[in-house]
Amino acid sequence: YRSVDVADNVESLKQVDVDTRAAVNVTVANLAGRRGAKSKLTATVVRADNNAAVSGVVVTFRVDGAVVGTATTNRRGTATLAYIIPNLPSGSYPIVASTPADATYQAGSGQGTLTVR
Repeated sequence: YRSVDVADNVESLKQVDVDTRAAVNVTVANLAGRRGAKSKLTATVVRADNNAAVSGVVVTFRVDGAVVGTATTNRRGTATLAYIIPNLPSGSYPIVASTPADATYQAGSGQGTLTVR
């Protein structure tokens, strides 16, 4: 764009970059259980503008900062990863699910809690 102020001064040409990719919201289900228990990590990815499910997106799951695996969203926008609760001390640990940016969607992430009993 080019702007002109009230004194008729012309500002040099400026470029504005606009990200037209859709923003996403990632919701992570909380999980509670005992060490060694079989369970599932679950995240849902939807468009931020209309809450429409986002299918076919790879979700990376991290528990307490460590990558534990990936899963792809289904037609409902849900990604599910089989998970065995590790031998961690009793307490609460963050579960983070993230999606990469691509040509259609911006990157997104969400957080839930793993409670080890």
